[in-house]
Amino acid sequence: MRGVSKLFFLVLILNLQGCQSFLLGNPSPPVVYKVPAGLPEQEQAFYLLKLTQQYSELNKNQEALACKELTKEYAINPTWQVAWVLVHGLNNDFKCLSLSKTQKLIIDIQAKQSFDLQLQWVNENKARDLKGIQVRNKKYSRLRSKFNESQEQLQELESKIQALKAIESSINKKLNYERPGRK
Repeated sequence: MRGVSKLFFLVLILNLQGCQSFLLGNPSPPVVYKVPAGLPEQEQAFYLLKLTQQYSELNKNQEALACKELTKEYAINPTWQVAWVLVHGLNNDFKCLSLSKTQKLIIDIQAKQSFDLQLQWVNENKARDLKGIQVRNKKYSRLRSKFNESQEQLQELESKIQALKAIESSINKKLNYERPGRK
């Protein structure tokens, strides 16, 4: 009897711990698995978009956890569906993957995805957007570098101006002292 009650409480505690995140309003992220085979192409696209939407609605902590889990999953089993969710559902602000990793995954998705799938255009648009971001990042880096150089030049000019002002002040004092009528 005593063993049964311990087992009952153990099961109860485990169940409560499993529900704890749900009770706290912090449900665990959805689980990614392959789009079911045999679905018509349109249903596959809808299924994947729905799954991506679920991931995009996660809070910051859940998003970070899902990113970590999906990145591990992709390392073990690199399916284009996992890459899709990483790129389109979790990486809108590049906190999950860097720009270069995102671009690599887009290329992987394009290579592994069937070419007749209706979602191909989404990847093409994302690839174009990522290329644009990359170009803007390079321009930003160059402008930032030029700005820093300009700041340094400005500092040098300001120090030279201060030195010239000090020299001018010194000359003016000397001239005032040497003026006739002054003793």
